[in-house]
Amino acid sequence: MILREKKKAFRKEIKEIIWDIPDKMTRSASFLSKMLMDKRFQMAKVIMSYSSLSDEVQLQEFNEFVFKNKTLLLPRINGEHIEVVAYNGEWEQEESYGILEPTGAIFKDISKIDLIIVPGLAFDKDNNRIGRGKAYYDRFLPNTQAVKIGVCFAEQYVDLLPAGEQDVRMNDVICV
Repeated sequence: MILREKKKAFRKEIKEIIWDIPDKMTRSASFLSKMLMDKRFQMAKVIMSYSSLSDEVQLQEFNEFVFKNKTLLLPRINGEHIEVVAYNGEWEQEESYGILEPTGAIFKDISKIDLIIVPGLAFDKDNNRIGRGKAYYDRFLPNTQAVKIGVCFAEQYVDLLPAGEQDVRMNDVICV
């Protein structure tokens, strides 16, 4: 089985597991406290996070904290690529995926990003990540030197993922 087929089969399996995860909101709340203890977070001035989908670790509280205390950047999809937006406190509904995307100015100097919080369907013990299959983050992450921290529920953390050379490893994974 080729890598693409292995990933597709894994995505189907993990999505079923994710939908059955209990107490997503309650468990998500621990992410902020874990990050407050993290030296990389404490030292970071410019942090890129994301707007959570309903099946992901909910980062509203974390994002609000960062917005009030540091520079918060969020991704916005533009065609096949992520563009980074300096969050200004406002959102708009994105049409094709139905997710909230930030309004605000494009943040062009991605070399200034200190830390990126990266979503994923699953992560493994080697810090590999598998996303939703559109490769937005796999195209974006190699262009930055920022610390990359994956975030997931414990049920999404596995021993081994199907991964290839183009897949970007995280520096760390935090499970809630």
